[in-house]
Amino acid sequence: LVLFFSATFRVLSLPLERAVRGMLPPADYVVSTTYNQSGRTPAQYPGVRLFLYYGSFVAIVATFAMAQMFDPWVNVVDVTNTKVGEFLSYFSWVLLVPAPCLLQCLLGFMIYPAVTEVARKQSNIQKQLSNEIKTRPQSLTSRPLFRIHFRIVTRGNNPNLVLSNCQGALHVLRNSGLPESRYKVDVATDKHMETMSQVPEVEEIVVPSDYSPPGGCKYKARALNYAANASSSLHHDWIVHLDEETRFDVDTVENIFAHCVKQEQMVARGESKYPSIGQGVIYYNTATIDNYLTTLADYIRVSDDYAKFQLQYKLFRMPLVGMHGSFVVCQTSLQRDVGWDWGMVGSITEDTYFAMYLAAMGVRIDWCGGKMYEQSPFSCSDFAKQRARWFSGLWLCVLTKTLPLSQRVFLGTHLVSWSLCPIFTFVTWINLLVMFPRTQAFIYLMSFVFAIPFFSYALGFVLGSSPAQFKHGIVEWGLLLVAHVSLIPVYTIMETWGVVRGIVDRSTYTGFHIVQKEKIGAVNTAAATVTELPVNPAGTRTADAGADSVQNVSISGSEPQAIV
Repeated sequence: LVLFFSATFRVLSLPLERAVRGMLPPADYVVSTTYNQSGRTPAQYPGVRLFLYYGSFVAIVATFAMAQMFDPWVNVVDVTNTKVGEFLSYFSWVLLVPAPCLLQCLLGFMIYPAVTEVARKQSNIQKQLSNEIKTRPQSLTSRPLFRIHFRIVTRGNNPNLVLSNCQGALHVLRNSGLPESRYKVDVATDKHMETMSQVPEVEEIVVPSDYSPPGGCKYKARALNYAANASSSLHHDWIVHLDEETRFDVDTVENIFAHCVKQEQMVARGESKYPSIGQGVIYYNTATIDNYLTTLADYIRVSDDYAKFQLQYKLFRMPLVGMHGSFVVCQTSLQRDVGWDWGMVGSITEDTYFAMYLAAMGVRIDWCGGKMYEQSPFSCSDFAKQRARWFSGLWLCVLTKTLPLSQRVFLGTHLVSWSLCPIFTFVTWINLLVMFPRTQAFIYLMSFVFAIPFFSYALGFVLGSSPAQFKHGIVEWGLLLVAHVSLIPVYTIMETWGVVRGIVDRSTYTGFHIVQKEKIGAVNTAAATVTELPVNPAGTRTADAGADSVQNVSISGSEPQAIV
């Protein structure tokens, strides 16, 4: 039955998209992509992949249901004929509270299967450059071609890590086929890093120690606010926000460039008032694994990107549940006109606040495709502190009156479920360890609801890891998959730990914890200095009118991660 409805959802996905988009401001967001037909194995064919994709979810639901119906496999204590058992029978229905949020995730899985998105391939840069000239509107010929700035934001405490990623970014960009005049790597930092002298092509933007935005923004938002105007980017250039450890590949560059060209030309033709923001999927720990527990717990974020985030960007084009602070493709004009200076309320999860504020203006957020690569926290303590910051920052966005109520209510429903995570975890463990009367309706509903996060964890591992990255190949990968599935109850405890910290520790609402990102490397403690930038760089690129005026802008902050 689930397989039937899954297939039905997939068949109806395009009409459903058109119906929903008809109620939104007109704009075309679809990235031109085609399936890569070369070198595919049988499991890579769309039909086979979809069958395995949907079939695995059905198998998980069936396994949950049969385990509870025929063999309650963990129950240690029997309270069947007691008042406690009767109470637990009713109280266990609280586990249905997160069902609406989980159904949004399921809807994303069904309408936009991750396996089809993974198989998509963007046109190469050479072809895109040729098409850009052919389709460029007449109104754009009087200004220089846009340049994409890949901007890393840092406090300056990990100079070796930043240097390594700058070198890696330059290597990928040079091999992408994009002309050097069309890209730039820059670093926004709270203090000067001596290592930047080894990459003279990189523009270092040092935030002055006495810089005090009028709105009172702090931390990453402060750096982003300063960098948006202090950089050499022109008003029509594009900024791609990166964390210290974020890496990308040529496919990512192709997708980003396609998004920028499309949005620039749509605005020039009057098809859209604002250029939309672009975002794709973020993978974790594809190179090295420093902490297996935090690594496995983070794989659900990959499937979340393909489910909830892909759904909200493709179908609604809105930041319904927020936006990542890394892999943000945004035109400079939006950052200079709007800024990041929103006080403390916009300083903890500044990425979500920025996205929600722009959405209220009519700016849309699109799925631009491509992948970026980051790392999970090195310790469970950092894992919990990271979640606590997200939890607190998102609540600040929900409770503020400076954002539209309609957006805050939707995000608030998810945060309520997240806030009740300690109760859900407790009740789940009670259901596993205690035997008490359960109705068939409860068993079937719980089997379906619990299968969604179970499927998410498993799918995130399958998509986000590869046997090639492990010493013992497919054997180690398979054993790790079994361990991953077995440890899901432990991950819920880790997530609950972060929520509890966010609830009881009030400092999470005013502080910005950055997880450890570099295990080896000296910290550069040089005094902060402001990089002097040329007013009119040589060449055909000239500054826009008003581009050098001081406004409230900053780099979007994403979740702190660790080194790849």
